[in-house]
Amino acid sequence: MSALRKPMVAEGGDSAALRTQSHEARPASERVDYRVLRMRALIGIQECLRVAENRIASGTALNWHNLAYCWAVPVLMFPARVYKITKGKHAHKYQREYFATWPDATAKSLLVELGIANPEPWIVEAVQSGIDKARRRRVRGFVNADTAARMIGVDRAERENLQLRTIGAIDFLKADRAAAATERRKARDKKRRAAARVAAGARPRSQSYSAVKPWAAFGESRASFYRRPKEEREQMLKHVIGEPETNSSPPISPKGINRPADEVVSATVVEFPLARRTAQRAPGVDRETSLPASAGGGRPPSARPDGHQDRLEWWAAPVPGWPETLTIRNIVTDAETTIRLQEGGDD
Repeated sequence: MSALRKPMVAEGGDSAALRTQSHEARPASERVDYRVLRMRALIGIQECLRVAENRIASGTALNWHNLAYCWAVPVLMFPARVYKITKGKHAHKYQREYFATWPDATAKSLLVELGIANPEPWIVEAVQSGIDKARRRRVRGFVNADTAARMIGVDRAERENLQLRTIGAIDFLKADRAAAATERRKARDKKRRAAARVAAGARPRSQSYSAVKPWAAFGESRASFYRRPKEEREQMLKHVIGEPETNSSPPISPKGINRPADEVVSATVVEFPLARRTAQRAPGVDRETSLPASAGGGRPPSARPDGHQDRLEWWAAPVPGWPETLTIRNIVTDAETTIRLQEGGDD
């Protein structure tokens, strides 16, 4: 005999001696918790009756032979008498105890449970044949949930409506049920972790910077937003999501959004940083006399022999598509004048 399947023989060599031992004297690995097994069998019996009652009430067709077979398998596990049923899976988790009369595995007992006083002869014959098939069953244990669903014809809608657990569904197999249970568990854990973060004072992920994107609402780039101090970022976020702010006015945007009209004029300087740096590098150059006039309204000819455009020519040259009197130099000059006026007057 294979080493994986050793015979249950006692030290004296008699297998009957081990079978006659009490339940408590056996090793823990060979003990059977009959309280849990009886509870599982009772649930299977009740669910078979629930399916039959629902089919009879709705007028749906019912395979009496298969129903009687699935009902008789758990019934035949224990003799017909009164048992004390314990609620729970483990001994230290038992919370409630009650007594239940175990039914007898007969066609009359099943039909009485369903409230059918005068059944038709073919129903009695089909029920009795299903019970006889269960008696001839050589496999120990319960009927597989998907097998029971296939025999009785239970779909997912009926299973969820009747809250069945020992009977599966023909269109919702064990692998699908396990995947759905995993998704429910993940969603439950995600909700629990989110509640814990909120209780700890953190902001929900739905109101995070990446989810709200407050930089887009204020017309600036993501990098510019993260270069701001934390207080300004929080103020901008509260302004977008509608939370009360510490300051009543919204944050100032460099692009001119949500800014007063007099501040938008000075924002033009930000659009031309190269022009300002060029003017600072050549403070003593007279830009009016040192730059040649534009020919034909386009870019001025290059004053350098190597063919590169002089930065000062670009500064004072009119831009194609703009009026000839509107140059970058004029725009910057007007902006600087406006800033000096705001700071206290022209010097």
